[in-house]
Amino acid sequence: MDSLQLLTFMALIGLSIDTWLEMLRIRRDKSSREISLVGSFIRLTAIIMIFIKFLTIDDHLLAGAQAIGVISYLIYISVVIKYRAYRPIKKKRR
Repeated sequence: MDSLQLLTFMALIGLSIDTWLEMLRIRRDKSSREISLVGSFIRLTAIIMIFIKFLTIDDHLLAGAQAIGVISYLIYISVVIKYRAYRPIKKKRR
């Protein structure tokens, strides 16, 4: 494993961790209204395309790391959809 491959692997794992932390925040707040579904599906498409690229160049380590990213992001989108219900912001009483 060369240094570029190691850095790419670490970046992919870092992105997956970020996705999981975002899911925890959505679950805690019980709301995902500020997250764009269109943007989420565009990002999912890009993640899958990168995964396919790693498979086509036979880089199994990075393909495995990206597979974790694909699975994480699929779960993320399901959490976003689950908590998609609109919850109005409560106004402060004077």
